[in-house]
Amino acid sequence: MSKSIKIDLSKLYGLTDRVDESSARLLKAILEYYNISVNKIYAVNPDIEQTIVLDVSSDRIDYIDNDIDAVLNTLNCENIVELFDGYETAYACTD
Repeated sequence: MSKSIKIDLSKLYGLTDRVDESSARLLKAILEYYNISVNKIYAVNPDIEQTIVLDVSSDRIDYIDNDIDAVLNTLNCENIVELFDGYETAYACTD
């Protein structure tokens, strides 16, 4: 069973009119700061029915039809880092 590490930035979201970056890219920056490498970051936006996939090495964003729960259940990882920015939620699998 994976250990969940949750980062909640929703109070910061309430201080601003808008956010310029996606939660996936924000989580990527935080993980890079801590020298934690991941291959992909998955995100959910309430306005988009698809799961967002950020390929970390290319910084490319794609969309898949799989539900985020189905995606997370297929990952075999020691930790799942979850970032809620106040609107979107991003997930990364770390070992």
